[in-house]
Amino acid sequence: LNGKIPKDIQFSPQLKILYLNSNSLKGVLIDYHFANMSNLDSLDLSDNSLALTFIQNWVPSFQLSKIGLRSCMLGVVGNKLSGPIPAWIGSNMQELEILSLGSNHFNGSLPLQICYLRSIQLLDLSMNNFFWASS
Repeated sequence: LNGKIPKDIQFSPQLKILYLNSNSLKGVLIDYHFANMSNLDSLDLSDNSLALTFIQNWVPSFQLSKIGLRSCMLGVVGNKLSGPIPAWIGSNMQELEILSLGSNHFNGSLPLQICYLRSIQLLDLSMNNFFWASS
């Protein structure tokens, strides 16, 4: 697959797992097309050509209540994503078991809300440009 994530995916409200890894996808990661996917548990967009700023192009936190992506897995390893990790990942996706953000261009300090991931089993933040904010 190449180009943007297919918009027809919005017509799959019963979809639980979506793996689009190792393609040539570009553009917005999660947008309003995912709003109808209330059963989506796992999303893997790793190893694509996604190169947008993470915080500005992901679905706003108020729309996350419509998306089921709160448990299981979110993977975007091996893209060209940049910017800080938004705090709403920890606040709104507390049941995530796997969060894989490695090998991107994320930067800044990690949000305190990342500690709210109470079910996390694997947290991959490797190969980015994070720093620890000291108090």
